[in-house]
Order: sequence, then C-alpha cells, then structure tokens
Amino acid sequence: MSKVILLVNVELEPGKREEYLATTNLLRARFQETHGVQYAVYENHGKEENSFTEMFTFNDMTAYEAFDDSDDEEANNLFARIIAMSKRSPKYTTLVEIG
Repeated sequence: MSKVILLVNVELEPGKREEYLATTNLLRARFQETHGVQYAVYENHGKEENSFTEMFTFNDMTAYEAFDDSDDEEANNLFARIIAMSKRSPKYTTLVEIG
C-alpha cells in the first residue's frame, strides 16, 4: 500500500500566528481522536514570516479519500478558521508514495 501525503501551505495575515497555532493544536487533537491521520505543522524557514506547511499522512489512498469525503463539522470549522487567517488561499499538494 502506498502512503499518501497532503501538504497544505498557508501564509498568515500579520498578528495571526498564535491563533493559528492554537487552531492547529485543536486539529491535531481532533485527528488523533477521530480520523487516524497523522497531522503535523512545520514552519517554513527562508520564506515569508508566518509561512507554514501542514502535513497530513495517510496509510493509503482509501484512507485519504475517506478523509476527503468526511463530513466532520468540527474539523471543517477549524479549517475555515485557518483559511480566514490566511493572506490568500492555501496551496495544496498531494504526494503518492512509489514503490
């Protein structure tokens, strides 16, 4: 089974860093409870200030598709909060493991 990684690049409006980090902590806790997805947040060094990459790791394409189709209202509300803090729409990249 090939792992799937979803990368979400977010650039925040000034002054939103602490709110963003608090929101990503809530997401991390939510995913550990309900989705079985590994979720991590990284700060992008060498880029604009307040630039982050969120990494979602799934065991296989089936888990990724189930997550994508999920109607988790709490998680959707947290994602909406992150989008509201962003300078522009997040950039999404999906990686599928080969081998």
